[in-house]
Amino acid sequence: MPALIGLSIVRDGKGLSILSVGMEQFELPNMLVLADKAQGSEAIKFLFDMQGYVLKRGKALPDGDTVGRTAEERLQVRYVPSPTDASAQVVQVDMRKPGLWARARQFLHN
Repeated sequence: MPALIGLSIVRDGKGLSILSVGMEQFELPNMLVLADKAQGSEAIKFLFDMQGYVLKRGKALPDGDTVGRTAEERLQVRYVPSPTDASAQVVQVDMRKPGLWARARQFLHN
């Protein structure tokens, strides 16, 4: 995968934004992974694993579905405008730890 696509990594006060570049050559959307700073290497591995999965699958992930490498790792897929080209949509997956309200909603939902 690293030979087929590239990465753009931005650090800010909220953590990391890791954007794949180059998936257009396969007519598939790029992926944007949001992660805490401490998750940097894990987030890059996740992005490459998910992009490999998408390439093998041959079609984009559906909006609203969940993805993960294990049964416990279920992260929601959302389509958002690309941070580098607002006319293009990218798959966004947020790996950051949820805030208190999000954890409470998750607890009540289960």
